[in-house]
Amino acid sequence: MAQSIASWSGTTTPGENLVETFRQQELALNPNSYLLHTNMIVRKIAFKAEEGITVKINGRDIELFSGIFETGYNQTYITSIVFDDAVEVQAYYIF
Repeated sequence: MAQSIASWSGTTTPGENLVETFRQQELALNPNSYLLHTNMIVRKIAFKAEEGITVKINGRDIELFSGIFETGYNQTYITSIVFDDAVEVQAYYIF
């Protein structure tokens, strides 16, 4: 499967899966993307958000002690990132 690097910056929608937001952004930029036929899987991500908040990643609560979160490539496959509140986020990711 093709792999791409991308970025996203904005305010999250409470309860909405940010990975789906990433997918919709990619489809808007590349209407012929393979993502037309499948869900997005994030293979690496680094993001910055408000220090001390909690985010659900693949259904697990992760506290952002420093406000920064990063994984290694293929360390885990991320299918959901959900914030309970509207939060400013800057993210870089590979899918």
